[in-house]
Amino acid sequence: MSETNDVWRAAHLVMKHHGDDAALVATVRANTLLADGDTVGCSLWIGISRAIRELRLEPSEGDALH
Repeated sequence: MSETNDVWRAAHLVMKHHGDDAALVATVRANTLLADGDTVGCSLWIGISRAIRELRLEPSEGDALH
């Protein structure tokens, strides 16, 4: 199983458990890990947060809206 598949699977699980708050939960987790100095974990949770937004078709910061 690839890391990419794991990120998408984690995104689905976070969405299942946290509903509309899923992207926020993932972002808070990423920030907590960054504050703890865990840059690898932070990067992983940023990926999960992005996957959640993509699954929900929400624009990310910096994405152009047309």
